[in-house]
Amino acid sequence: MTKSKAWNEFVNKISDILNRMYDTDPQGIQLTENSPELMDPINRIANTQIEMNGYFYNPFTEHAAKRIVLDELNNRNKKERTN
Repeated sequence: MTKSKAWNEFVNKISDILNRMYDTDPQGIQLTENSPELMDPINRIANTQIEMNGYFYNPFTEHAAKRIVLDELNNRNKKERTN
């Protein structure tokens, strides 16, 4: 693991968002790229800042955040299919 405290805290925040993300809607239907339920984790990731030496940065655009969320969803679905 890296020694950068700022990076490790940032990664932990993003991981927490992804871990808490739903992969089905309230009716139990698998979420897709256009599911409104994905807007919360996308927005949360896009608004997560990393603090370095007193400066705050938003490393991920909304588009990048959406790609991360969809990657998480895709890999969860792959894992379910292999189990």
